[in-house]
Amino acid sequence: METKRNITWPYVVPILLLATLLGVYRINADVYWLDEEVSIMLSGGARYGHIPFKNLLSLHLEHTWPPLYNLLTTGWAAFAGWSEYSMRVLALLIGMLSIAGIYRLGSKLVSPQVGIISAFFLGTSAFYIHYLHEARGYTLYVLLAIASIYLYRQILTGSHKTKRSTQGLFLLSVTAMLYTHFIATTIYAFLWGHHILHKPKDIRWHRITRLLLYALLLFSPWIVLGINAAVDESAIPRNMDTFMLLKAILLGFGNWMPLYILGLLTYAAVIIRGKHIGYLWKWAGTVLGLAILINIPTQALYHIRHVIIILPSLLVLMAASVDDIFSRNRAAGITLAVVWAIAGLSGYMSPDFMNNQPAHVRPITSKTMEVMVDTLDACATENDIAVFYAYEPAGCIPSFWQRGKIGSILTR
Repeated sequence: METKRNITWPYVVPILLLATLLGVYRINADVYWLDEEVSIMLSGGARYGHIPFKNLLSLHLEHTWPPLYNLLTTGWAAFAGWSEYSMRVLALLIGMLSIAGIYRLGSKLVSPQVGIISAFFLGTSAFYIHYLHEARGYTLYVLLAIASIYLYRQILTGSHKTKRSTQGLFLLSVTAMLYTHFIATTIYAFLWGHHILHKPKDIRWHRITRLLLYALLLFSPWIVLGINAAVDESAIPRNMDTFMLLKAILLGFGNWMPLYILGLLTYAAVIIRGKHIGYLWKWAGTVLGLAILINIPTQALYHIRHVIIILPSLLVLMAASVDDIFSRNRAAGITLAVVWAIAGLSGYMSPDFMNNQPAHVRPITSKTMEVMVDTLDACATENDIAVFYAYEPAGCIPSFWQRGKIGSILTR
């Protein structure tokens, strides 16, 4: 007799709606900061003059940063335009896919209930929600990490006749991830390390081996550029030491509740058993450990957003802890979830949450910019030009104003 499936995905819909509302609420609260301006410029942004698509790759070769998100932005702008709203909506939409993705990941690795709680944790993470309204590639970075891990497990633990579409998606996800952020190479290394140690070496194992090699081959043109980028980053003395990095992760990834995240992770380590739980620990530990090793010679880690790809693994571990606590004491499990949500929402609504992150650039609010522009419009004559300089470490944006027009002075 056919058994009735337990359908849980509808529970993720309100989480997606909540995260969408939060992202839209502050989508134009700030004007572009330096990195967003650079992304728009490298995408061939209209405000810097149209750049033919054939010239965009050569422009990326000069700047060395992996080009995928900026190339996606170019295609998106052809459809949605170059306004600040449309540029940030792209990150928002990708961010919704990440929330749906972590639900699938948690469901596959542990249980559907853990998948739902994982989605809830990500959708109410103050740090993650911040990047829903920033025209940068960090939501894409998270999405591709989740997709790569999920599809790897899907192929490894599925039938011997895995669909070609699943294999193709895995190859696409891993390659795209490598072309999104250089620290994504730590996920690739984790997949290799886990894969080499995995037994048995059956047809599925050999299939994944080929796909991982194909991804490396497709990424190989950018490897030398990645080394050059690391050299360039090491010339700027702005990195965090290991202690500061770990402290910032506990505060930023834990909704400014270090004891909360430490408590749930400790519970997961001590109480919860299973090979999938160990897999999540290996994911977080390998990526963080390799990132720290990369940071020693390159000094490239100056903000925890660079290691945001460990956030999904930590949240699934925390979700597994809450689910186990809920099974023992419902009130305690619900209370833990509510506390997380309240802390996340209050942190997101307060600019201090992100501004207190080490090396975070304090943005100029849209209201402040409007006041400055209104003052200039009222006081300046027809031919006046004003140049102002907003200083922030690693985020200095010289800007200009001319009657009826304002923009940043950022040249190619």
